[in-house]
Amino acid sequence: MNQPPNAVLFPGRFQPLHAGHIEAIRTLLTTHTVMVGVFDTPLSSRNPYSLRQRFDMIRDEFKDDMAECKLGIYRLPWVQGIVSGRDCGWDHMEVKLAPEVEAISATEIRKAM
Repeated sequence: MNQPPNAVLFPGRFQPLHAGHIEAIRTLLTTHTVMVGVFDTPLSSRNPYSLRQRFDMIRDEFKDDMAECKLGIYRLPWVQGIVSGRDCGWDHMEVKLAPEVEAISATEIRKAM
């Protein structure tokens, strides 16, 4: 049986995982299987959390979805950009969130730490 894909890739640094990420992922989970791609960034003031810490944050928040195979977490190398060919068969999607959630900034969260 040839079914259309229902999975999406949600890449990010998640430095740290915050309410905006969580709401976006929860919104996507209503219609898709979500593959969370965590960029393996070198530690710095802008990237204070290790890959393991970020995996743990995501795993703790989405353990039930992972148990139901609705969400997976994947290590991604730190990349310069994401490129696709024409007519590759998938769409660029954007999750629209409430303005107060869109305003959440991991930069501001890190500054407050």
